[in-house]
Amino acid sequence: MMRARSYPPPVFQRLRTTLLSVGPAIVLIGCLSACHLDPSKSLRPIDVKANPAAHGGKTIELRFSDLPGAIRLSGAELHFEIGNRECVPMDYGRALGGVRLPPRYAFPAPVWLSPDGALIVAVPEDVLIDEDYFGLGKCHWALQSVSLEFGSEHARFVASVPAAKMRVGKDLAFRYLVSDYAAGAAHLPAIFGERPGFYPDDKPQFSLTVSVRNGPAERR
Repeated sequence: MMRARSYPPPVFQRLRTTLLSVGPAIVLIGCLSACHLDPSKSLRPIDVKANPAAHGGKTIELRFSDLPGAIRLSGAELHFEIGNRECVPMDYGRALGGVRLPPRYAFPAPVWLSPDGALIVAVPEDVLIDEDYFGLGKCHWALQSVSLEFGSEHARFVASVPAAKMRVGKDLAFRYLVSDYAAGAAHLPAIFGERPGFYPDDKPQFSLTVSVRNGPAERR
């Protein structure tokens, strides 16, 4: 004789289904509450020191052509990032479980005008002093790019030269629109130079040519 199988009343079935569906959500909410981002555990600022004996490196020459008018030079910067992440501790204030975010640093570089009209930027090899900032071994700074900022009355322009391109040593050319020089671009805080051919030929443009030379720059 078969025994009749008992079933829970419908109300309890619905309750069990609800608990099964919301259970993972409760666990997730509990984890988020326990593992919330803690800004107090973010990495402390580091004291970056410039090398007073920096030497060698490369020299960047920048030349404008077809400028529609006068420009205002804001300056140049060398952009660095710590290259060996293992010297940086986990930052628990930026992501759940922590993340290694290598510090970055922008070093202002002097710019001067050569007798033939080129802008000169010196890029020494060892601008920043490598140090043990976090007790995990010495951190080594690696050059990421060199940028030149200039502007017209209505717009701010930037030319950014990647370090990888500098190591190759090939000349680079950046194109900018004359219309941006005259009126600016309301949706862009800064206008970066584009490669040749990016803009249609029928749009008036001006250019900035970048040449990289080995050895330190010499003022003449």
